[in-house]
Amino acid sequence: MPKRQPPTPTAAERRFYRPAEVATMFGAQDDTITRWCADGVLPPLIRMGRLRFIHRDAIDRLTNQPGDAA
Repeated sequence: MPKRQPPTPTAAERRFYRPAEVATMFGAQDDTITRWCADGVLPPLIRMGRLRFIHRDAIDRLTNQPGDAA
C-alpha cells in the first residue's frame, strides 16, 4: 500500500515562503528580496540546508504597514 502524502498547506496556512514566492508577491526579483534581507528591510533569511525561507509574519508586517495606502 503506497504511503499517503500529507496535504499541501494553503497559502493562508503556510508559515514560511521561499524568496522567489516573496518576489512574485511584490513584483520583484529573487535577488531584490535577498538584498532586502541583507539591508534589514526584511529579517535575515532562515536557512534550512541549502534552502532559504522568510517567515510569513515578516511579510505580513511589511504589507500591513500604516501609511502605505496611496
